[in-house]
Amino acid sequence: MEPANIIIDPEIMDGLPILQGTRFPVYIIIEMLEEGSSFEDIKQEYPFLSNEQIKSAIHYAAQLVAEPTLTGTVALN
Repeated sequence: MEPANIIIDPEIMDGLPILQGTRFPVYIIIEMLEEGSSFEDIKQEYPFLSNEQIKSAIHYAAQLVAEPTLTGTVALN
């Protein structure tokens, strides 16, 4: 189950998880955090994002890691 403001719709962005009311994919936030960006860095790059939306993306990613039914593999570089 995704957080309330994360949606997955096959008709939007090919089903990528996005922030509700936007076409902004969750993975971009996670990648920016991985690269060392702060919330402020992300909001400077994408001023329409709120702290709540960034936290929601993190929460969604954490749920994916914790979910025992996660399928597929991801290559880590």
